Amino acid sequence: MNNFIDGPWCMGGEFNVIMDPDEKLGGRPHRTHKSMYFITCMEDSDLSAIGFSGPRYTWCNNFPHSKRVWKRLDRILINDEWTQLFPHNSVRHLSRSGSDHRPVLLKCYNDQGSSIETNIGDAFEHVQTWEAKIQTLESLDMEQNDEQDGDKNTKYFHSVLKNRSRRLQIYRIKIQKGKWIQKENNINKAIVKYFKRQFNLNHPEVDNNMLNQIPMIITDAENDTLTKVPQEDEIKQGVFNMNIDISIGPDGFNDMFFKFC
Repeated sequence: MNNFIDGPWCMGGEFNVIMDPDEKLGGRPHRTHKSMYFITCMEDSDLSAIGFSGPRYTWCNNFPHSKRVWKRLDRILINDEWTQLFPHNSVRHLSRSGSDHRPVLLKCYNDQGSSIETNIGDAFEHVQTWEAKIQTLESLDMEQNDEQDGDKNTKYFHSVLKNRSRRLQIYRIKIQKGKWIQKENNINKAIVKYFKRQFNLNHPEVDNNMLNQIPMIITDAENDTLTKVPQEDEIKQGVFNMNIDISIGPDGFNDMFFKFC
């Protein structure tokens, strides 16, 4: 397909396949060879999957709890030309409502401020409010389900996908007031502001008289001896008295080397 499409392109939706055993919970154990055809297709098409935030699994069979299966079947794939057009891409898994799939929210923007925001699936007007309510009910339904935020990278996943640095990008951060900050410039300003506030705190005054309460064990004469620069003869004597097989420093040269030098 990559041979017929020239330029930036983005593909998203349900692919009905998982790429890693960690993308499935419940049911029979996943066999890795079942993912190879899809991964090979991605590699041949020069496509990479965008990392995500939010719950791990995007699909549920809605069976009773003992037979319930969760999978990550929905994802967004992009090529290198797309990342050149939109260097910053983020994917968020929203809460399910009336469907066995989660809506997937894709946000793309570049350094010039141009952006794309698209919902794949059913999204609602007050998505933030309803998502919190649905997520609370869903977490009660999944006692043994660990829906961890973010993407867990494995050696197997890295061996077949390129551009893993894209997964290390910070797409948004939450500041102290609970507000989410997005875009690289805003995130940089928020981080700088936070650490400036941390390092510019008013430090309490220290009472140096407390040091006078520490008993003096070493005399001034002993302290002068300890801080005295050793003479060349003393250094030579110390080196020649060492075992010839002992390495003095991290360079690996033993005492025999220095004796013969």
